Amino acid sequence: MPHFGLMDEDALGPVEGPLMRVKLHIRGAIRRLRQGKTSLAIITLYDALVSAL
Repeated sequence: MPHFGLMDEDALGPVEGPLMRVKLHIRGAIRRLRQGKTSLAIITLYDALVSAL
């Protein structure tokens, strides 16, 4: 997870915490796509979608 240890979801609240997690996952997925790590990017996007639900 790109956000592990970098943010406190509980301090952000019940809406902003998960939203920030999804934004960070999407940013990480885009970075991995640019690096050519397609399978890792797909996994990261999947994590973002699951987190958004």
